[in-house]
Amino acid sequence: MIDNKPGSAATAALVSSVILWGLTPVATKFALQYTTPNFLLLSRFLLTFVLGLILLPKVHIHTISLKTIAKIISLAVCGITGYQLLITTALEHMPASRAGIVLGVEPTLIQLIALISLGHRITKRSLLALLLGLGGVVLVSFGESSGHAAFDIASTGYALLAALCWSIYVVASRGVAKTVGTFRYSVTSTTFGSLTIAVIALITHNYSSSEVPKHPYVLLATIIFLSLFATVGAMITWNYAARFVSLQLQGATLYAIPLISAVGGTVLLREQLPPIVIAGSVAVLSSIHISRGIIKGKS
Repeated sequence: MIDNKPGSAATAALVSSVILWGLTPVATKFALQYTTPNFLLLSRFLLTFVLGLILLPKVHIHTISLKTIAKIISLAVCGITGYQLLITTALEHMPASRAGIVLGVEPTLIQLIALISLGHRITKRSLLALLLGLGGVVLVSFGESSGHAAFDIASTGYALLAALCWSIYVVASRGVAKTVGTFRYSVTSTTFGSLTIAVIALITHNYSSSEVPKHPYVLLATIIFLSLFATVGAMITWNYAARFVSLQLQGATLYAIPLISAVGGTVLLREQLPPIVIAGSVAVLSSIHISRGIIKGKS
């Protein structure tokens, strides 16, 4: 159930974050046509880090205990750094539409992780949802088009691990976000997560092969979208909505991510969806439907 205090504001925040994240694989794949994964990660998250630094004084980070900051950093490294590094690596060899379908297992994973964290037993229904979701991921991997089976399996695996990182972050963040405030938590976790990504990208960047990116203005516009809207904006709206909606509703809205990514990839990037990939997306969406309501009430 939704807490009626924020009314439509929480719903609008939830919907906007999901739309932005559904378009993120599409925008990332689009940007990778013009630059390398390392340059994209470095430029995107260096900009995000600078935005975070500007906002940090406004959230009074000095009033947050060192223990809580350490917890926020650890969650940021798992949910933000881990997710972004893995999904960007996956998108180097994987169509955005199919990456979005793999990320569609997040609601099922969120429900299962929450179930375990609350000390509930794993039911046959939850196991069925997990098996359906993983089965859909396998079908998507068979539908890859890189021409190299190892790349197909690896890229799908990276995307699945990214979904797991984000699912852990969603479940583990709720308590901290409510304690320190959603805006403070969003800014702090995004800033530290972005710094970690930028440092890793900077250290691993191959400077000997550096070159001026093709179509720099188009690339810059895409990076601004990914940094300002898909990262900072979406994180703030998502964590705001998390204060007022149930965990299962929050997870259920992630239904839209694979659909938005699939439509965006096919329409904007002209990607193809073979029948086996469509079958995989049906399996993933079915797993989300089955996993809904596993956890009763507001968590």
